[in-house]
Amino acid sequence: MLRIDPRLIIGPLRAHDRDLLLRTIADRMVALGYVKSTYPDAVVAREGEYPTGLPTDGAGVAIPHCDASQVIVPTLAVATLAEPVLFGAMGGGPAQVPVEVIIMLAINDPSAQLDVLRQISNIVQNPALLRRLKHAGTDKEVIQVLREVGLAE
Repeated sequence: MLRIDPRLIIGPLRAHDRDLLLRTIADRMVALGYVKSTYPDAVVAREGEYPTGLPTDGAGVAIPHCDASQVIVPTLAVATLAEPVLFGAMGGGPAQVPVEVIIMLAINDPSAQLDVLRQISNIVQNPALLRRLKHAGTDKEVIQVLREVGLAE
């Protein structure tokens, strides 16, 4: 399980630029001491090279992350967007995904990343859970969804 800080439940955010959006979320993670000051640049660079947009039955999701060496304390941030922002589709190619939910990972144990991604896929593949996450009115509602898939205590 990751440490879930209610201050990393963000939204609805308004942004029209993917990189600015990623930096906004990552800067909060830096300010709260979860990641190194180099994390925002690293996560933007990785997203440019290995896109993380996932089309879903509901809101498009992006799962940006970067190398474990950038992480001080493992966590994740969840941001909902007021309007979709285009991200490249995971797996490459020219496809763009209109993303409305961003789950930004900060994991310092590479062996744990697969389990976290598996738990996130339980949200992404469940339209009802994804809708609850997208439309949550409070950080407590977001954390409850994360608990249901084993990502929060």
